[in-house]
Amino acid sequence: MRLRWIDALKGIGIILVVFAHHKLPVALDTYIFSFHMPLFFFISGLLFDFWKYASSAANFVKKRFRSLIVPYFGFALLTCLFYLLLDTWYQPGITNIDFFKASPAENIHSIVYALGPLISYNPPLWFLTCLFITELLFYGFAKRYYTEPGKLIFWLTAVGVMGYLYSVYVPFRLPWNADVALTAVVFYGAGNLFRKFLEPEERKLLEKPKASLSSQP
Repeated sequence: MRLRWIDALKGIGIILVVFAHHKLPVALDTYIFSFHMPLFFFISGLLFDFWKYASSAANFVKKRFRSLIVPYFGFALLTCLFYLLLDTWYQPGITNIDFFKASPAENIHSIVYALGPLISYNPPLWFLTCLFITELLFYGFAKRYYTEPGKLIFWLTAVGVMGYLYSVYVPFRLPWNADVALTAVVFYGAGNLFRKFLEPEERKLLEKPKASLSSQP
């Protein structure tokens, strides 16, 4: 069985992403961007069962790398190959994407650095690397403070403030969208802490691997 209200939240988030990337009135566009991605991080945190990985950080990192970073590089390479073949065999010049105007060395740097603006051939892939860093941050704090919610909330808030200040005062981005993860971990943590308010039957359903949002543990 699945929790239908969580599936509904996922659907709403996906619809909002589609709307947000079309031409909308500025006020509406700003409103959607204010919460549609935080919603995805919230759901990801809600579906994360910390106790399943509490005993082994290495196992957690390995499985998250396999379920988020390996697909990132796989889809990045497949997308590039698709556009290059399209350009060669079907319609020369169709790959008028900024990524393909750079040198091979710059392209490799863009793929490895993984920032949304750099991977213009497939921008949504930024979420995979950002979620990976977000989960590592949360796991690090949870490993020490999961049984002390007050301290966990304090450190998540402190990191969120750091993320905000970084975005305002530091002019360069961090690889794998780690600067965004500093803020995203607040929403991820909020989702995970929200698990405590679910009914016991709902929590049992969330512990099943099929209920995972972004990756199967």
